[in-house]
Amino acid sequence: MSEATRSIIGWLLNRLENLKHDLLAHRIVLEAVKSGLPAAGVGDVLQAARQSADVHAKLDAKYESIRQRFFQLADEAGVDQASVFLRQMWNPAEQPN
Repeated sequence: MSEATRSIIGWLLNRLENLKHDLLAHRIVLEAVKSGLPAAGVGDVLQAARQSADVHAKLDAKYESIRQRFFQLADEAGVDQASVFLRQMWNPAEQPN
């Protein structure tokens, strides 16, 4: 795999991780609103959720292992096999967590 391809795939995986962070922050706000959070507090809750060290740590670990496994598979078995791995990891038909 070329260095340019590695760079693009790395960027895409980083972008997916960032989108997941933001999605989780919005889910936290939605649950807070369902629990009675007044509209005035939404911005503060969203900001706190986006900055949550716990959420960041868990997602960072998850996506780092995905990145490592993908590039390991690409080096050992080729890009096709690594792509199968990514498709298995990202299943849009699956219920959101």
